[in-house]
Amino acid sequence: MTQRPKDPKTQRLNRPLDTANRSLGDDISCLNGIGPKRADALRDKGINTIKDLLFFFPVRYEDRRKVTSISELEVGREALLWGRVLSAGEEQISRAGKKIFRIELGDNTGVVDLVWFNYSRLYLRQLAKTGATLSVYGKVRLFRNRLQVVHPQAEVTDAPRRGSLEPVYPGIKGIPQKVLKVAIRQAVSQWLTAVSDPLPYRIREEIGLPGLKETIKILHFPSLHQDVTSLNEAKSKYHQRIRFDRFLTVLLAVLIKKYQRAKGREKSSYVL
Repeated sequence: MTQRPKDPKTQRLNRPLDTANRSLGDDISCLNGIGPKRADALRDKGINTIKDLLFFFPVRYEDRRKVTSISELEVGREALLWGRVLSAGEEQISRAGKKIFRIELGDNTGVVDLVWFNYSRLYLRQLAKTGATLSVYGKVRLFRNRLQVVHPQAEVTDAPRRGSLEPVYPGIKGIPQKVLKVAIRQAVSQWLTAVSDPLPYRIREEIGLPGLKETIKILHFPSLHQDVTSLNEAKSKYHQRIRFDRFLTVLLAVLIKKYQRAKGREKSSYVL
């Protein structure tokens, strides 16, 4: 049977790119894990190229630098904790048959309930084995005088997972955060060198702003010494750099239009 020739455009987008020929205009479909459906989902968000993805920044950061013991949990705050499964199972909470899944997690200092209202039994079955140790991240609340974390991020680990400021990106339907982060990591590691900085070093030094490459890298993958509060409030010097560039872009566009209108009037004054 004669095979249909492949679409040359598809071949171009999916083949490995030569490092020397990488461009910020490369299509997002050249990234690992980004097939046609995910590429369309990104395009719906206005992300068409590698450059678009590099400038698609997190909306907040989760502070996972420290494991908090259960006795030190603060109601209303997010925390990373690690403990052992003491009990687990479904519980009916209404006469209509509505159920929740609850895991009782403990460490040497106390107990906290992990609760799911909408859940996959298959996923929770992996977590709910009595005696298993879990690394958990989520927001703590108090319910009926018991500490509780609703719909936490949890995974089975032999030791606590810590040591990161985890970026959280705007949701994109059909693309899990994990897949998006892998794509962004690839874009940063392989295309960041193609970014040119419009601000000369001397000007950056005078106004106290970081370089553009450093800004992109830190906003996507902040180092452990970064202040998470300034990051989450978008007050870091890296956020200031992005705002400055956007302001400069708008200002230049206004000046260009003003110049073009002035040139137009100058030409019309010579028409007989």
